[in-house]
Amino acid sequence: MGKLILKNNGLETQLINGEDFTTLTPQANTYFVGIDAVNGSLEKLDPAGNIVDYDSNTGGGGTFTGGTVIGATEFLDGLTANTITVDVISAATYLNIPGGSSLYEVGSGIDSTQRCGVGSDASGDYSVVVGGQNNTALGTCSSIGGGHYNTTETDGSTIAGGCNNKIELTTSCYTAFPSSIGGGACNTISSYSGYYDMFGNTIAGGTCNTTVSSYYNGQTIGGGFRNITFNDYTFIGGGFRNTSSGYGSSVTSGFENKSVCTFANIGGGALNINYGDSSVIGGGQNNTIGQGYLGSGAILTFSVYSYTGSGVSDGVYTSPQLTTTGSGSGAIFDVAFKANKPKLQIANAGLNYNIGDFITLSGNDFAGGSSPANDIIVEVTNVSISIPGINDVIGGGGSNTMTSCFSVIGGGQNNTSSTGNFAYIGGGTQNTTESLYSTIVGGTNNVTYCNNGSFIGGGSYNTISSKYSTISGGYFNKASGGYSTLSGGYFNTTLCGYSTLSGGYFNTTSGIYSTVSGGYFNTSSGYYSVIGGGKFNKTNANNSTISGGRQNSASALYSAVGGGIWNDAQGFSSTISGGYCNTAFCNSSTVGGGLCNLVCGGCATVSGGRQNTSSSYGATVGGGRQNTAIGNYSFVGGGCLNTTIGCYSFVGGGRCNITASCYTTVGGGNLNTVSGCYSFIGGGNLNEVCGNMATVAGGRQNKSWGECSAILGGKCNTASSIYSTASGGYCNTSSNAFTFVGGGTCNIASGYASIVSGGIQNTSVNQYSGILGGSNNKVIHDCSFIVGNGITSTATNTLHVNCIHASSLPTSSAGLAPGTIWNNSGVLNIA
Repeated sequence: MGKLILKNNGLETQLINGEDFTTLTPQANTYFVGIDAVNGSLEKLDPAGNIVDYDSNTGGGGTFTGGTVIGATEFLDGLTANTITVDVISAATYLNIPGGSSLYEVGSGIDSTQRCGVGSDASGDYSVVVGGQNNTALGTCSSIGGGHYNTTETDGSTIAGGCNNKIELTTSCYTAFPSSIGGGACNTISSYSGYYDMFGNTIAGGTCNTTVSSYYNGQTIGGGFRNITFNDYTFIGGGFRNTSSGYGSSVTSGFENKSVCTFANIGGGALNINYGDSSVIGGGQNNTIGQGYLGSGAILTFSVYSYTGSGVSDGVYTSPQLTTTGSGSGAIFDVAFKANKPKLQIANAGLNYNIGDFITLSGNDFAGGSSPANDIIVEVTNVSISIPGINDVIGGGGSNTMTSCFSVIGGGQNNTSSTGNFAYIGGGTQNTTESLYSTIVGGTNNVTYCNNGSFIGGGSYNTISSKYSTISGGYFNKASGGYSTLSGGYFNTTLCGYSTLSGGYFNTTSGIYSTVSGGYFNTSSGYYSVIGGGKFNKTNANNSTISGGRQNSASALYSAVGGGIWNDAQGFSSTISGGYCNTAFCNSSTVGGGLCNLVCGGCATVSGGRQNTSSSYGATVGGGRQNTAIGNYSFVGGGCLNTTIGCYSFVGGGRCNITASCYTTVGGGNLNTVSGCYSFIGGGNLNEVCGNMATVAGGRQNKSWGECSAILGGKCNTASSIYSTASGGYCNTSSNAFTFVGGGTCNIASGYASIVSGGIQNTSVNQYSGILGGSNNKVIHDCSFIVGNGITSTATNTLHVNCIHASSLPTSSAGLAPGTIWNNSGVLNIA
């Protein structure tokens, strides 16, 4: 038996259906009114559940059928013992205390219930309108809790409250599953009751929200204003004018967001479009995943191809496509005529057009016009391309765009991930990735395109066009060589693979595995070449190195410049350690430093100094100024204007010294010249050695011309023959083989193996002759000697003297060698 229960003087009511009243525990001051389940009569029960007053089918005042008692019936109020007599009794009467009005009545649907007197209509079978005003429950088992002007048309649907909410049925082929609207105003659920319809739709609240019919439904809108869901299992949490049209897509909140593809999600923000399957936009503004979500072939740009008509009145007209040469459709143009000249704007871009299609607009659309006289022919010049994203994420920011797949934009503004999948942009502004597996962490106007795995950490206007390259930061840097690294700086460029550029500005690496560590306007163009820093430096050959400095060049294989300015290492494996305007031309040549030094011999060296030249193989200039080492393995230690011409020759220092033959040496001094092999000048001034193995130890203007000749010092001395010697003095001459001048002045030893020991103006002309000293002596006979002054020899093998003083002579011939002079009592005898 079903029961109507009234408790506590009518202040609390409850309708119990399908329960046996004997299982209830009546309270004090409680009575029951029930409908007999067998004959349908209205019965009054006492608190124990016994029938105390009833109307049967055969007696009393009538029967209870369809919720109404017909005829006179008495009802005894169990609380007041008052007897109530009515002609027509509805079930609602028994839910009111004496003197109260009716709240509910039976609706027009089978077993339906509706509130009395408020314009509500429960016309669906088993439907209920609990409260509110002008609510309509049309669907079977549908219910409306309250509010006004709410309507349910689908079976099992519920509107809890609000106003002007509607759950409508778009087709009636099959039964729809229940939908519900919690409240709000002007919300609409459009239910597609297809055969496979499995879930109803839900709108919790808000205003003017709509779920548009889909195949399986299951759409949900939490609240907000003018939000729309179009597809199965879509969700909008709230916000304003959001759209969720992809299967299983969602928009949590925000303003005018569109979640278009399957399982696409937008967390919030404004004007975001998610056209990517299983993709996410967290928030922000004007962010887009995918391209051309309305479809491919929408007209982007056009030109007026032809119009020759006349007579059209000024005004603005709307003209849809009349015909087209392609397969596109839906194009509509706004046409503004002034003085018979049309100006067109796109009102609807249409779909499926191609570049080069011609569209005809009818002249009948324009006042005063006619077709075909006033027809306008439009040429399509650019169309949209539909590119959905897949598994993409945009965390937030503004105006970010993504058409790649499996990619992420964390935030920022105006960032774009286009053709390269698995890309990442952390943030920043106007960054673009067009390459696979590429990353831009932040910054502004950075671009990766064409190749895979590139990385930009930050900075601005940086560009990567090669695979697996890196730009850590900086400004206007470009990496176009694969696997290259650019750490920072600005206007730097890596052009070849595996190159590294650490920083600075206007630097370039154009060789594979090349490196520029810093500085500016440096160029490393050889394979494995390195520039450490500085400015305007260039490595033009493989394995070349410039450590720093300015305007240095390493243009040969394995060449190196340590630093300085305007240095040029042009030889294979050549080195310039530093300095200014130095050049190493030949293989393995070296310049240690200095100014304007030149090495043009293989394995040659200039250690330093100024304007020095080492021009032969293995030659060395230690330092000084304007020194030249011309001979192979020759050496100039220092000084000024010194020259080593012969191989293995040596100039230790001094000025204007020359070694003209091999194995020669000038220790120092000024204007000394050695032209004989194995010869030597120790120092002095204007000394000259022409003979091989000859020597001038020092002095001035000495000349050693003979082979193995020697001058130890003095001035203007000459040793002009083989093995001749002038030990010193002034203007002495040793002019024949084995001659010797010991010193003095203006002495001459011209006889073979002659000797002048010293003195002034002595001359030894004949062989084996000698002058011990004195002045103005002259030997003109072989094997003659002069000791004295002003003597001229008169015979060979003769000793010439001015005077002889003999003391301590032997006084006896005994024991004397033959020819020995002895004093025989004042008379000289010969033994």
